[in-house]
Amino acid sequence: MLGHLIPLWLVAATLVSIGGVGTGLHLFGELVVTPAQQALAGLVGWPRALLGPALGIGGTARTLTAEDRALRLSPDGLGWVEGRGERLTPWPRVAGASWSKTGLLIEIVDGEPLRLPARWLGIRGPALAARVLELRRRALLGAWPG
Repeated sequence: MLGHLIPLWLVAATLVSIGGVGTGLHLFGELVVTPAQQALAGLVGWPRALLGPALGIGGTARTLTAEDRALRLSPDGLGWVEGRGERLTPWPRVAGASWSKTGLLIEIVDGEPLRLPARWLGIRGPALAARVLELRRRALLGAWPG
């Protein structure tokens, strides 16, 4: 995700910088540039001064909300949502959960393990594995947190 944000922020900062120089020349450049150059600086500067922050904020928001993968833990089971599809595994079929540097590994009874990505927003990997095991135990005991 950071690989998408750094170029975006560089472009936004460049636009803001160009916009600031152009706007400054437009407003206060009468001693340095001709009136035609002042007008051109205003035409170049003002849109970029507005576009830079809008691009930075909008692009960051789009990048942060563009995740199309999610782990859904419900009383019915563990759901892995990717794109438009969801794979729901009932809790009795979930044998365990563990964490490694490659990601979260969900062990499935009589099935192939589910390997999930290594990066999660808002929670560290070992805590996520422990949370999956805790919710599995509660769901099997009928004590789902409500």
